[in-house]
Amino acid sequence: MCPVVSDSDGISVVLCVRNAATTVGEQLEGLSRQTFQSWELILVDNGCTDATLEVVDSWLPQLPSVTVVRAHERAGLAYARNVGVAAANRAAIAFCDGDDVVDANWLSALWDALQSADHVGGHLDVTGLNDADTVYWRTGSPTEDGLYRAHGYLPHPIGANFAVWRTVYLDVGGCDEQFVICSDDVDLSWRIQRAGGSLGYTPDAIVQYRLRSSLRQAARQQWTYGRAEARLFKKYRTEMRRPALSQALQEWIRVLPRIDRFFRGRRLRGAWVCFIAYRAGRIRGGLEHHVAWW
Repeated sequence: MCPVVSDSDGISVVLCVRNAATTVGEQLEGLSRQTFQSWELILVDNGCTDATLEVVDSWLPQLPSVTVVRAHERAGLAYARNVGVAAANRAAIAFCDGDDVVDANWLSALWDALQSADHVGGHLDVTGLNDADTVYWRTGSPTEDGLYRAHGYLPHPIGANFAVWRTVYLDVGGCDEQFVICSDDVDLSWRIQRAGGSLGYTPDAIVQYRLRSSLRQAARQQWTYGRAEARLFKKYRTEMRRPALSQALQEWIRVLPRIDRFFRGRRLRGAWVCFIAYRAGRIRGGLEHHVAWW
């Protein structure tokens, strides 16, 4: 499926933002240092009400071609990504988030990897922007061993760091906007692979990945992940591996009584709360989507 193109076709970077004024400047600084020359930035405003766009304006002189597009019809990363791709003009699309920081060689590494794959993922480095306790809550980087494989089906890149040929993205219909909160990146990759597309990985495409630093934010994110996985399971229930009910109960029995961890410092408290939030989110998502997901 890989198109044959020249370097001059380049990459459109789609950066979707919603109230990212406190962090987007760092990401734009990272983008301004790219060694890859042939690229444009598509900044998708997914309903910002803070100073995000003012921060973007201050960086315009240090960036190549920048197009700001509105995606105010509804919130949702899948919807915002589709709006961004519709405005893109280059052969390949690279995605990053407004609260992370791309390395200077990020686009060059993704472009090189795309020469032999239809879509590719890069490495998320959690050591640069996060403290040790926060990293412990998430058990390290999701790409520590390369492509993510946590869902018991096909591997996939993480939405904060991946690239795809624009024609490949459009051929499978783009992101499924039913995935309002997350998991649209997983679904997109799986549909590309099921259509015969190839998946690659490059450890040289590095993004400094920002984790949630407050316990409230981290727990909310884990709750959201659990809920979204239920929708993913509803769509791929014949392919995804669901843990046995007995296994899920054993996990609850093992962890729930250890409430003493809540009082034994920030590191153990965060790990305990995040586990509970994630598992509770899975149950809530299962109820919402009428599937047995625990």
